[in-house]
Amino acid sequence: MKIKLLLCTLLFISVATGAFAQYFDPHTDLINSKLQTSKTDHSPKEEGYHLDLGKGNSLFIPRVASYPGSKSGLKILQPTQPLIDAIHQAYEHLKDSLKGPLTVKKLQYLCYNGAIKTLVSEKPATGAITFYTDNGQTSIVKPEKDSITIAKVDSTNGNYRAAVLVFSLNSVSDFEQIVTGQLIDNLIDSIESATSDKVANHPSWKYYIYGNYAVSDRTNQVSGKLNATFNAQQTLTIGLSVDIQNIKNSFVPSASIGLSMMNYYKKQPNGQNGFGLYWTPYFFFEKDQNGKTQTYRNDFLSATYTALTNKTDRNKFDLYLPVSLGYLIHRKGNFFEKNTFSFNAFGVKYGNATLKPYVYFHNFLRGVTPSIQLSIGIGK
Repeated sequence: MKIKLLLCTLLFISVATGAFAQYFDPHTDLINSKLQTSKTDHSPKEEGYHLDLGKGNSLFIPRVASYPGSKSGLKILQPTQPLIDAIHQAYEHLKDSLKGPLTVKKLQYLCYNGAIKTLVSEKPATGAITFYTDNGQTSIVKPEKDSITIAKVDSTNGNYRAAVLVFSLNSVSDFEQIVTGQLIDNLIDSIESATSDKVANHPSWKYYIYGNYAVSDRTNQVSGKLNATFNAQQTLTIGLSVDIQNIKNSFVPSASIGLSMMNYYKKQPNGQNGFGLYWTPYFFFEKDQNGKTQTYRNDFLSATYTALTNKTDRNKFDLYLPVSLGYLIHRKGNFFEKNTFSFNAFGVKYGNATLKPYVYFHNFLRGVTPSIQLSIGIGK
């Protein structure tokens, strides 16, 4: 009767988990009682630094990797005055050809290991025409702004360093009046000083970095705030599974329940890993002298680490990395020796089902017993 009840329970859970499964189940945060999904990610779409230059003009500097001597990675641009002067010179040569008030102009300047390349383009404005009136004077507003992009690259000595300045302007003719090398240098120095050693010394994917700055009208100084947020979002989750495997020529069902601290990496939305602690009772069945089936429960306590990647196609086998080490904390019968350990590494996953190799051993790898476990789980 106990065997039939256990098998029915296994079947019911298998059907239920299959019906509601995603490729990897979303984990419920036990602390905040929220389902972990990408919708909770409020990180910026682009990393970098915005500078409001006033009157609708702005500068954006995309985030780049740090390197020795520059925590922000932007010192390669300094001093910026030669770059600003180069834009002035390029525009002076071509401004007579760029007189169309409603055309959209783009200037692109690249300094690559000292070699200079400049590209200037102009195209008719698209979209509706907008009229703007101020103090009785009417002006036409372009539907698209002009842009100036300045890039500097250094790949000498086997090191690749690059940084970019992207200006969005009402007109490229305003560039000379609102942009100076000292202003941009002040912004870079502010970003450099605000970047912590902790953030700079870690791989760029571990932190989000973004900042918003503005120019003071009176002092022409830069003010603002740099934000650095940890890429991983941590949740405490509960995991359940039902399992079956062959141990010493006996098919042994088991169940598992425990807690995991999961890390979700927002820059790699399909990646996650976590550490957990699980209690797993194994059920052995054996007939006694009277022919009655007796149940023998043996309990393992296991520490686990899991690294996995969500796939868009759930109807596909996929390798993933679970690692667990368990210890026999409750022993009944002679199915396991005293001081028995269980160990698992690697596995194959399909939906909620996993297939994992196990080995059982005692007293420093004596009496090694291999096994293959089929598991159906939720939240693990």
